[in-house]
Amino acid sequence: MTLFTPSPHSEFSFDSTEPLSRYLQAHPNAPVVATEQLDFHNPVAHFRNNVPNYAKYCRTLTTLQKRYGVRLYRGVEIGYTAAAEAKIIAYLDRHPFDLRLLAVHQNGQFDFTQRTVLQLPVAEVVREYLQLIIDALESPVPADVLAHFDYGLRQLTLTPAELDHYAGDRLDRMLALVCQRGLALELNTKSMYHYGNVALYDALITRYLAHGGHRFSIGSDAHQLSGYASQFAAARRLLLQHGVTTITRFTDHPETVSLVNGARTA
Repeated sequence: MTLFTPSPHSEFSFDSTEPLSRYLQAHPNAPVVATEQLDFHNPVAHFRNNVPNYAKYCRTLTTLQKRYGVRLYRGVEIGYTAAAEAKIIAYLDRHPFDLRLLAVHQNGQFDFTQRTVLQLPVAEVVREYLQLIIDALESPVPADVLAHFDYGLRQLTLTPAELDHYAGDRLDRMLALVCQRGLALELNTKSMYHYGNVALYDALITRYLAHGGHRFSIGSDAHQLSGYASQFAAARRLLLQHGVTTITRFTDHPETVSLVNGARTA
């Protein structure tokens, strides 16, 4: 059994050119959920709306399923802003997905990976970004997973103690909402091992467990084949070190899978 649904991005996302077929060529027996970007008024795309071509996306999935004999699933990464909330809900109402990642990428003026972030006080960036995640979680936008909680912190150099000092209250509110909504908390291996934020995730796991959280997802945030399922073994080891022995896998429906032997436990 494949433990994880790595949730890569493909040619149907504004920031990827990787053909979806390439993931299948390299991993022909793995169920793939390509989580394509949904971002309205996107600062990194000259404030254009980046909306997946759903009809073409579904046709491609159907073609690839027949070719490779493996079930493919529809996924989306929702870039939340309050201003776009109604548009997001309307789009999701018309276009069903098997896996919905909830994310915050921007504040309506700039994306948090743009260099503007470096011109602002660190505490201000941290508190604003985590508040935007809280706003997303308090919204009626449907979701299954909270994606890369540290996206807005990737340009900063923060220790867990500093993050707690700047916004420990907001971290706690964020995690309480994740638990309340029954979402899975994503361990984003790109954030952890490419951007060097593994210590932040290590501390977050402890905090999440203290809140009663138990649903975890692992995603590599791949935008090209080379990043597919990157560092999943390391993320698995980290969870096991915390006594976490199951992962939530998303395919036809959420299911609990053992990290030890791959058996489904629910």
